[in-house]
Amino acid sequence: MNFMRAVSPEGYGHLRFFKQVRNNLGEDIGFRKYFEGELRKLPALYRNIIQKDSGYWWQWLPEGAIEHDPIVYQQKHNLQQNRSASHA
Repeated sequence: MNFMRAVSPEGYGHLRFFKQVRNNLGEDIGFRKYFEGELRKLPALYRNIIQKDSGYWWQWLPEGAIEHDPIVYQQKHNLQQNRSASHA
């Protein structure tokens, strides 16, 4: 079954994608730093995929919609604690 998935037309697309990711990890320092969590800027590879898949709706996405802040919860939690402490 997995062999059939790998050799199907869709499977070749996945193989091509993973090969591109592997190459970018070795050749593009910004791409690698994103994967290692050192950078937050989404690499062009992923941005282009999202833009292509969104099609017409891409223009309606608000600025920052495809960005991710991994510590936003912690920042919000700290802000709430600081507010609670200042009101006590």
